[in-house]
Amino acid sequence: MESHWSGCVQAVFQTDPGNAFETRTACNNHTTNFGFTIPTDFPGGANKVFVTLAKINPNGTLEWLGARTLNRP
Repeated sequence: MESHWSGCVQAVFQTDPGNAFETRTACNNHTTNFGFTIPTDFPGGANKVFVTLAKINPNGTLEWLGARTLNRP
Protein backbone atom coordinates (compact mmCIF):
# COMPACT_ATOMS: atom_id res chain seq x y z
CA MET A 1 0.00 0.00 0.00
CA GLU A 2 1.26 3.49 -0.75
CA SER A 3 0.33 6.40 1.45
CA HIS A 4 0.34 9.92 0.04
CA TRP A 5 0.16 11.71 3.38
CA SER A 6 2.31 11.83 6.44
CA GLY A 7 0.85 10.21 9.50
CA CYS A 8 -0.14 6.67 10.40
CA VAL A 9 -2.01 3.86 8.69
CA GLN A 10 -3.37 0.90 10.62
CA ALA A 11 -4.13 -2.56 9.24
CA VAL A 12 -6.19 -5.11 11.18
CA PHE A 13 -6.11 -8.81 10.19
CA GLN A 14 -8.79 -11.17 11.57
CA THR A 15 -9.18 -14.88 10.77
CA ASP A 16 -12.36 -16.85 10.20
CA PRO A 17 -12.92 -19.26 11.83
CA GLY A 18 -10.92 -18.77 14.96
CA ASN A 19 -11.21 -15.01 15.39
CA ALA A 20 -7.46 -14.58 15.89
CA PHE A 21 -6.40 -11.03 15.05
CA GLU A 22 -3.34 -8.85 14.65
CA THR A 23 -2.99 -5.09 14.27
CA ARG A 24 -0.13 -3.41 12.42
CA THR A 25 0.55 0.34 12.38
CA ALA A 26 3.02 2.21 10.17
CA CYS A 27 3.80 5.91 10.44
CA ASN A 28 5.32 8.35 7.95
CA ASN A 29 6.18 5.69 5.36
CA HIS A 30 5.57 6.18 1.66
CA THR A 31 5.56 2.46 0.91
CA THR A 32 4.58 -0.03 3.58
CA ASN A 33 4.20 -3.80 3.64
CA PHE A 34 1.75 -4.97 6.28
CA GLY A 35 2.79 -8.57 6.86
CA PHE A 36 1.02 -10.69 9.42
CA THR A 37 2.06 -13.81 11.27
CA ILE A 38 -1.22 -15.49 12.22
CA PRO A 39 -0.72 -19.23 11.52
CA THR A 40 -3.48 -20.46 9.19
CA ASP A 41 -1.82 -23.16 7.10
CA PHE A 42 -2.74 -26.27 9.09
CA PRO A 43 -5.66 -28.73 9.08
CA GLY A 44 -8.69 -26.97 10.55
CA GLY A 45 -6.95 -23.58 10.32
CA ALA A 46 -8.63 -20.40 9.15
CA ASN A 47 -10.00 -20.40 5.62
CA LYS A 48 -10.16 -16.62 5.24
CA VAL A 49 -8.68 -13.42 6.63
CA PHE A 50 -10.53 -10.11 6.89
CA VAL A 51 -8.25 -7.09 6.34
CA THR A 52 -9.30 -3.56 7.33
CA LEU A 53 -7.27 -0.39 6.66
CA ALA A 54 -7.67 2.95 8.44
CA LYS A 55 -5.81 6.26 8.54
CA ILE A 56 -5.06 7.52 12.04
CA ASN A 57 -5.80 11.24 12.14
CA PRO A 58 -3.70 13.65 14.24
CA ASN A 59 -6.55 13.91 16.78
CA GLY A 60 -6.52 10.11 17.26
CA THR A 61 -9.70 9.31 15.33
CA LEU A 62 -9.70 6.67 12.60
CA GLU A 63 -10.70 7.30 8.99
CA TRP A 64 -11.83 4.03 7.38
CA LEU A 65 -10.05 3.39 4.07
CA GLY A 66 -11.45 0.01 3.10
CA ALA A 67 -11.70 -3.68 3.83
CA ARG A 68 -11.23 -6.91 1.93
CA THR A 69 -11.68 -10.62 2.55
CA LEU A 70 -8.78 -12.84 1.48
CA ASN A 71 -9.71 -16.50 0.98
CA ARG A 72 -7.20 -19.26 1.64
CA PRO A 73 -6.41 -21.16 -1.56
